[in-house]
Amino acid sequence: MTDLIAELNQALYLATPAERRAFMSALLPTISRWLADAVESCVESDDADERQWPDLVMSQLIDPVSTTIQRAHRVEPPASTGGVVLTSPDEKRGTEQGFR
Repeated sequence: MTDLIAELNQALYLATPAERRAFMSALLPTISRWLADAVESCVESDDADERQWPDLVMSQLIDPVSTTIQRAHRVEPPASTGGVVLTSPDEKRGTEQGFR
């Protein structure tokens, strides 16, 4: 199992951000299903470590990813790089040639 994790980590490390997103997007349904199944299997366990596993998933996966997503939603998209911005006639009045 450790070799599989190392290979996955290496593949993600070498990938471009776009390739990483595509790879992770393809994995999301599988990961989601297996994580949900693993968490459900802990619900009625008598083993204290197993009952704590859902908290581990929350603290090491769900919370950090949720925080990152919230931060990404607050970031403004990059400014235009000098292209023409189409404007309405009302907006055009206040600018020269309809550029912003």
